[in-house]
Amino acid sequence: MGPPPRPHPVAHPPDSSLTLPPLQNTTSSGESIQAKSVEAMVMSIPTLNKIRILSKISPPLSNPSPASPAFATRGFIISIDGQEAAAVEQITAYLNTVLTPSHAVKVFQPPLAAEESKEGDTNKRVQSSTNSIESCHLSMAMYLTLSTQLKSYITSALEASTSAASSPAVSPKSVPAKTKPAAREPGTPSTGTPSSILAEPSSAARVEAGRTGSVTRTLLPVALVPSYQLTQTDKSACRVPIDDNYAPTDHWQWMASMWRGIVGPDITIAVEAYDELGQKSNNGKKGGGAGGEVDVRLEDSRAVIVRVEKGGKVLEGSLRRVGFEVGEWMRGRSGSQ
Repeated sequence: MGPPPRPHPVAHPPDSSLTLPPLQNTTSSGESIQAKSVEAMVMSIPTLNKIRILSKISPPLSNPSPASPAFATRGFIISIDGQEAAAVEQITAYLNTVLTPSHAVKVFQPPLAAEESKEGDTNKRVQSSTNSIESCHLSMAMYLTLSTQLKSYITSALEASTSAASSPAVSPKSVPAKTKPAAREPGTPSTGTPSSILAEPSSAARVEAGRTGSVTRTLLPVALVPSYQLTQTDKSACRVPIDDNYAPTDHWQWMASMWRGIVGPDITIAVEAYDELGQKSNNGKKGGGAGGEVDVRLEDSRAVIVRVEKGGKVLEGSLRRVGFEVGEWMRGRSGSQ
């Protein structure tokens, strides 16, 4: 008797319960969550607190010591900061327009962002490690150069010629005699800087105007710096990961400390973005209204906070308010720096 017949194999469909889900990069997702958490905490620090901390680390240009030569003049540095690039550019352009007739205004663009740099060995090194502490140190080297340029500009007397129609000629007989102040010798205290926003032409210049039809006047220099210290500190604190025991607030303050030795602004105009419900877009906290509000804190913090809707433009009324407040503040402090 032969062996029993073998059963034919029956094909069974695969059991879906045994199918493994696709592998997920838990490290990448975890880092993304941590980065968003750090950014939320960094951007939740009140803007005025940040400005005050930066002003202690990097104060405005101080008067020279008694043993140093006096400044030829003392102008102002105005920074326009915020993460809303369009609004920052809008305010910068407006101030450039309204201040130019009576000031020597120059816009100083900050060093190119590391990821936009294409030339130079230093820039290539920064570009290769944009999310590292190394990139922050390399960027500060470029800002030290900018600091030197800013200090030189606001302490240099700049002249401009205007038509004699706006400044009538004066005959030599009608010009009262004036004694020219003696130059300050090294080692003697400074007696102050020029005391007017738009210095009156000298007697000789007015007499010359009658013959040439123009008057030379000294304009107070004003440097506008968009996306300066506050903007770059926020970006660095949000971009560079925290790989140690630093808390996000300490992480931001460490980034701020890197500005030590670099000249700070006399006025900081900070743009804060809000959504249509009037809530601060970066952390969901109430901010006191939607776009269009201007909070003037020049006396206690040398700051002006401009609130705009996220992705929107600065309202015309807000621009006029900023221009007026900045002009009045400078007029009141010209000569008392």
